[in-house]
Amino acid sequence: MISLNLRKIIKNPIIIGVTAFIFLWITLFVYMDSSMKLDTSPELELINIVKIIPILFFSFMVISYIIFNENKKCRIEECILVNKMGLIRENLSKAAIILAIDFLSAVYILVGTMRYYRMKNIVDYDFYLYTFKVIAVYVFLLLIVAMFLGMLAAQASKRLTGICLLIMFYFVFSDTFMQFILSLFSDNELVSNYLLIFGLFYRCAGMIIDRNYFLTMENINIYRMLFWILFCLTIIAVRKFRIKIYSVIYVLLTLSLFILSVRPCGASYNLFGFYIIDSWHHDSIYYSDFQSNYVEKNKELIKSVKKSKTDFKVLSYDMDYKVSDVLDGKVIVIPDNKCKKSYKFTLYHGYNIKNITNEKGEKLDYVRKGGDYIEIYNPAGKIEKIKFEYSGFSRFFYSTTQALKLPGGFVYYPIPGWHIIYDGEEQMTEKNYLENKAKFNVKISLKGNYRVISNLNEYKSIGKTQYFKGDSTTLTILGSPYLIEKEYKGVHIVYSRLDRAQDPKYNKEDFKIVLKGLKKYKNKNIKLFLIDNGG
Repeated sequence: MISLNLRKIIKNPIIIGVTAFIFLWITLFVYMDSSMKLDTSPELELINIVKIIPILFFSFMVISYIIFNENKKCRIEECILVNKMGLIRENLSKAAIILAIDFLSAVYILVGTMRYYRMKNIVDYDFYLYTFKVIAVYVFLLLIVAMFLGMLAAQASKRLTGICLLIMFYFVFSDTFMQFILSLFSDNELVSNYLLIFGLFYRCAGMIIDRNYFLTMENINIYRMLFWILFCLTIIAVRKFRIKIYSVIYVLLTLSLFILSVRPCGASYNLFGFYIIDSWHHDSIYYSDFQSNYVEKNKELIKSVKKSKTDFKVLSYDMDYKVSDVLDGKVIVIPDNKCKKSYKFTLYHGYNIKNITNEKGEKLDYVRKGGDYIEIYNPAGKIEKIKFEYSGFSRFFYSTTQALKLPGGFVYYPIPGWHIIYDGEEQMTEKNYLENKAKFNVKISLKGNYRVISNLNEYKSIGKTQYFKGDSTTLTILGSPYLIEKEYKGVHIVYSRLDRAQDPKYNKEDFKIVLKGLKKYKNKNIKLFLIDNGG
């Protein structure tokens, strides 16, 4: 049956023409890019892949539509294949041919990418593996989505309707549609998050990856693609089977994947120009609303924060963090003043508090104002420990199965006093550190396959769980398969081994300036983190 369908496809000039165009398009961007001769950055080829995806996506929808629309023509063949299994085998054989074209396209891109790495002497097996994953998801899996959308359009009774559906599908996943629809809900974070379901290839090519953490491969993006595949199957199943059990199963699976696709997570979005959901502007939207749209409601709180002084210190932190698509934290705080009537803390609003208890496990009453500001009441008169249990995420300072980016100046753990987190005028995150050195004892458990690097000393490691401790005014925890710690002229530098701009070997002049500024810390154990600190 596959050979029969293959012969039909070979005889179809439109399919042959579109297939030839696909491989020509890949050749122009992956094999013949003029910047290849000048650029030495390993991510150049990944950027080129993102550039060509929208056109490849539309091309595969067209191929799929034409192939699956053949059923409308072959009435005699449909009469022969009277049983349902025959029709299913017929469709599977057509899908197999499209998947073969998809697979060959992905392999062609992979070969071109590896050719570039070889030309530029880029040898890093972890990066090779990452490249393979990007192509597997953002080419092979994404074009499977295109195949199912083409199959769905082929269900239309009229050719004109089918063509209109193809154009509509391409438009709703485009940059233009994303920019338009999200602008309508710029003040509604929840709806904006739901609308990301359309975000299959809308990333700006120049911002595809965070050079330190390479977050193109967020789980949430894979869930979106699987959702659209099931969505198409559900529509077809409902149309074919009406209310039979098959339709019900497809509907339930599709709803489950939709929930996974829009759930809150630490996924980072770098969308230059799409300020509604760009992680760079995520906080500016929140704090702009807080300080302007609701000024009457929050003006007293804003005054209190500006005038607030830290009237107690934290002696020690005992932290237990679990990192998945969100950050789950259990943090025990020991204050120096144990007899205050209330304790004020700052904790980023993206982390939802589950519980606050004392050393006996008794729940403490508290209020949370403006998202970031907590006041805990102490009716007993004396308190030895305050235990926070919370879970959540930040778009910019993410914690995921792929990477961890939590610099010490960001309040992902509760710090004493009320402090300004974001400077709206400068559009940058404020650096908030402790006023004193506190003892830190930290346990970090990961679901991802990478190691954590901290400003504290690591004293134990068991599997994917690491333990750190030390005295400091802050806690920085970073992680990525591409992160490296290297000693350079007495300074420990933490940077991405794939970004030559951060490597002292290739950027000696800039590091001369950096080391000059660190002279006052001579004979101290300095660890320098090269990281975007939010401004």
